[in-house]
Amino acid sequence: MEYDNGHWGPSDINEVFAQESCHIFGAADEYAGCSCDVSGYHRVPNLNCKTCTSAQVPCLMNANTLSRCTWSKGQIGWRL
Repeated sequence: MEYDNGHWGPSDINEVFAQESCHIFGAADEYAGCSCDVSGYHRVPNLNCKTCTSAQVPCLMNANTLSRCTWSKGQIGWRL
């Protein structure tokens, strides 16, 4: 990570840091090019992946919002 923070800019660095930290604990990306495969400690399928659903929920792993969808929570170890 760097201060410029790519196209997100420095004002959104906290969201990007949170998203990248979730990768450490097994959360999968949910934006274009993602996979529906299982991920994380509880092996939760990536059902909020853009290619897996037509009703994607805005989430940390796809839109860098500070909300976590059910699937991301499960992937980082929260019980579903």
